[in-house]
Amino acid sequence: MKLVKREPGAVKIFNGPRDPKWRRVERLAIAGCSGLEITGAMGINKDTLYNACKESFGMLWTEKKNEWRSHGNSKLREAQFNVALNEEHPKSADMLKFLGKNRLKQCEQSAVTIDIDFSKMSLPELRKMRALDIGVTVDEED
Repeated sequence: MKLVKREPGAVKIFNGPRDPKWRRVERLAIAGCSGLEITGAMGINKDTLYNACKESFGMLWTEKKNEWRSHGNSKLREAQFNVALNEEHPKSADMLKFLGKNRLKQCEQSAVTIDIDFSKMSLPELRKMRALDIGVTVDEED
């Protein structure tokens, strides 16, 4: 593991990966906070966070943040699943739907079905629909 060089006289903010301050950073990342939001909440410079992450975990901040965020996403999905199986929490269910749509990019899918009476269409109209590639087959009788 390559250690990050610190400026002479720089104060060490995090004391290794077990430092309790990392738990707060982790919780903020799990919640979906950006690095900028986390540094603001912690009252530290972004470079301090990035360097401390490299020093404490041996990985880039973006990699560690993504690891924590993925953990948060899986916890959110699990909570959605648990609420879906247990209808006792209607207000929580609304928040889980909101978070699912906005954070997990989940959306409701809809299908459109159109009933068309093809028997009343002329052969040129049917050919035009086939040309549009909408799943119409035409048996041509010349």
